Amino acid sequence: MSREEPSTGLLFTSVTCPNCPIAKKYFDEIKSERNDIDLHSLSVNESKGSRLANKFGVKSVPTFIFYGPGHPTPLGLVGAQPKEIINKYIDVAIGLRSLDEIQSGKKVFSFKKLIDKLKK
Repeated sequence: MSREEPSTGLLFTSVTCPNCPIAKKYFDEIKSERNDIDLHSLSVNESKGSRLANKFGVKSVPTFIFYGPGHPTPLGLVGAQPKEIINKYIDVAIGLRSLDEIQSGKKVFSFKKLIDKLKK
């Protein structure tokens, strides 16, 4: 599969978060199962993770961020999520599904205003 733009998924965690280990476990499983998105796990306790968390406006962990040609504006998903939900958001980032199709009462954030503000 050829892509003009890479699809990216980020998982922000913390060493003190009781829900982060299960989120990371599912994220790592998906990382080994899929090759159509670049997935990166970042700890907010480390400088790179902290900088990116600030850039994306992450306020709690675990937080997932997904973006790509299917949805160039980053999508945020807060809290430990089952693999099924994570895979649906990956599909949106890639362009296999629409955001409207997968929203089912989950709290979803579009970071468009934040990204636009950062570009100024």
